[in-house]
Amino acid sequence: MSPQSSAAVGPERPTLPSFSRRNRVARQIWNVVWLLLFRPTLRSFHGWRRLLLRAFGAKVGLGAHIYAGARIWAPWNLVVGRAAAIADGAEIYNPS
Repeated sequence: MSPQSSAAVGPERPTLPSFSRRNRVARQIWNVVWLLLFRPTLRSFHGWRRLLLRAFGAKVGLGAHIYAGARIWAPWNLVVGRAAAIADGAEIYNPS
């Protein structure tokens, strides 16, 4: 074995975040809105939750039922068809 192959590799370079600062800030704002205005709503307030999602850029069809317990990672990447549902406990991880 040569002495070069056992030599320590230089210090690791720090990795850059995989998402832009704008994306990370938008997700934090969405998390606050989800916590204060989306999550605590009554079960029947589907229209209110559709409105909040659309305000963040989601494309939500008429009559879609989005329940308060649904976790949506990036509403600006969400597309939900007419009369579709996202149930309590669903986690929608949609980064792109």
